[in-house]
Amino acid sequence: MKKILVISNTAFSIKKFREHYLKKFSLKNQVDVLTPGTIKDQKMAKNKHEKIRYHTFDYNSILNEFFILRKFMKKSYNFVIAYSFKYQFYTFLLNIFYNKKIINVIAGRGSLFLTENYYIKKTRDFILFFFFKYSEYIIFINKIDQSFFKKK
Repeated sequence: MKKILVISNTAFSIKKFREHYLKKFSLKNQVDVLTPGTIKDQKMAKNKHEKIRYHTFDYNSILNEFFILRKFMKKSYNFVIAYSFKYQFYTFLLNIFYNKKIINVIAGRGSLFLTENYYIKKTRDFILFFFFKYSEYIIFINKIDQSFFKKK
């Protein structure tokens, strides 16, 4: 049995959009889901599948979040599936030390691409260049995002 860590920005997005295939994964694998949120979020996301375990953490600061994620990355997961650029960036940095198989799922560009600030855009593009260059697996939910990132 393989162990899979799924990291998402909300328990709601897991429940609403991702739980259907996580249930399929859990038939033959242990699946742990990690999201920021409260106990209420954790209860909302729970289902009857014994092999899916939900973990939530309070968001206090970027450093706190990074070290919580580090604690999970140290465990013996075979795969880490990351949603949202923030968690993909964290796992990218942590993977320098832990060498996990990371699957990054791009399900939209997000608010990071709405800014007009020149310095933020340049920093974003610089980070994304290395992120994509050294990512082992990237899955795009839609072709428009795939084309956008290939052009960049």
